[in-house]
Amino acid sequence: TTTGQLSTSAQLFRLQLFRLQQGTASVNDYTLHFRTLAAASGWNETALLGAYRQGLNPDIRAAIALYDDSIGLESFLQRTTRVSQRLAACQPS
Repeated sequence: TTTGQLSTSAQLFRLQLFRLQQGTASVNDYTLHFRTLAAASGWNETALLGAYRQGLNPDIRAAIALYDDSIGLESFLQRTTRVSQRLAACQPS
């Protein structure tokens, strides 16, 4: 049924989102992939923010650890991008 297909599709997006890791990708690429999956997941903002934070690589995750989730998902995504840009600017060439 169509309803069953939508449910299966949503479950697939949720599973992909749950397993999504930044790895060696840039924060921008990770965030874009995350946004794509998040839009179809049906998860609430708190769950999305937790999944996003968990999927970040450890260096970025540590750098943004001081930021509270209460700033909201969109602000958190933007702040993570800015922090990653600052960290990259500090790296020796």
